[in-house]
Amino acid sequence: MRVDFPLEILLPLTGLKRSTFFYHLPPKIDKNVMIRQKVIEIYQDNDGNYGYRRITLKLRDFLGAINHKRIQRIMQQLDLKGKCKQRKYRSYQGEVGKIAENVLPMI
Repeated sequence: MRVDFPLEILLPLTGLKRSTFFYHLPPKIDKNVMIRQKVIEIYQDNDGNYGYRRITLKLRDFLGAINHKRIQRIMQQLDLKGKCKQRKYRSYQGEVGKIAENVLPMI
């Protein structure tokens, strides 16, 4: 019925308020349930080393085209973060530049 007639006509005929109609609508189906499970599975298989970029690439193998922003949002909701490996600080850069010759005679 809703496809054929607008709500402005149907609601007064049934005696329902607009807010009541929308309150009793069934909840929307979550499209990300399967993707969430795959994200958790990939994340745990790799000991949390994968971030959203690598997880997106893995998911594209399974599901085809999928946006990286969607994966990033799902990972934020699940509080999953890729580990950043700490690099050891090395200040040595080797010999930098040339050592100038001493052209001034000693006095």
